[in-house]
Amino acid sequence: CIYPSIMVMAAHATDIGYASAAGLVMTAIYATNIVASTPMGGVIEKLGNRKVLTACLVLFIAGLALLAMPSLPLALLFAAACIVGVNFALIQIPVPLLTKEIFGLRDFPKIQSYLFTTTVLGCTISLPLFNMGYDTVGSYQPMFMITIPLVVATIVFLFVCTGKIKKA
Repeated sequence: CIYPSIMVMAAHATDIGYASAAGLVMTAIYATNIVASTPMGGVIEKLGNRKVLTACLVLFIAGLALLAMPSLPLALLFAAACIVGVNFALIQIPVPLLTKEIFGLRDFPKIQSYLFTTTVLGCTISLPLFNMGYDTVGSYQPMFMITIPLVVATIVFLFVCTGKIKKA
């Protein structure tokens, strides 16, 4: 869900009338990713991985809702870009840690490689779907709205799959 949101942000900014800001929107995503990634490990240690993942995914839903707004002010476009940037850090830090937490160190390399492959496969499928949606309706906004239930399902899946984890 996160990758196609990143990949279409410049096109979306252009499409909603902010062509001159498209590059800055992308910069906001990656700069926020750097800023969010740096302390994320410490935040996870203090709050717990599931809480951090849930908070970020709920924030991502808010960002998607902003991106789906029919008349999005430039400041809110940048806010949504920053939210997407924070969530890009999820793939890099909390998800691998959660994999280790669930499956242990012994199986971590194998399971994480499968998860990474699944992520790439998801990108391979989702980005063309986003663009097909754009070609069909002339806007990325419905695709952002369609993504929201997928993120909600991810949160539910997170709780179902991690409900039995006990700290050592």
